[in-house]
Amino acid sequence: MSAEELYEKLPSVTNLKELAKCTLGLQDVELQVYLTLLRGGRMTVRELANVIGKSRPTIQRAVKNLVNRGLALRKEGIIDRGGYYYIYEAAPPDKIKNIIKAKLEDYYQKVLQILEKEEFT
Repeated sequence: MSAEELYEKLPSVTNLKELAKCTLGLQDVELQVYLTLLRGGRMTVRELANVIGKSRPTIQRAVKNLVNRGLALRKEGIIDRGGYYYIYEAAPPDKIKNIIKAKLEDYYQKVLQILEKEEFT
C-alpha cells in the first residue's frame, strides 16, 4: 500500500482490526480467515470454509494472500492412504503488530521528507 493510499484511509481507523486492514491492505475475508485461525488454531481450507461460511475457492485465495504476506503459515500433512493436504496457522499477533508498526514508521518517514523538502507557495 502506498503512502497516499494509507493517508486516505487512516482517518477512518478506530480499532486494531481496521488498522490491520488499512496498513496491510487486507480484505474483510482475509482478516476473517486470520482471526479464525488465531482463535481456532490450525485448520484446513475445508475447515475454514465451514466455520466462516464462504466457498473453498474464496478461502483458498484468502489463505494464499495471508501466506504470501507472512500473516499465516502453511504446513503439509500426509494422508494415510496417499497424498497430502495443507493446514494453515495464523502468524503470532506480535508479528502482525510489528509489520503494522514498520509500515506506519515508513509512512511517517515519508511524511517527514515531504515536510522537509517542500515549501508552501
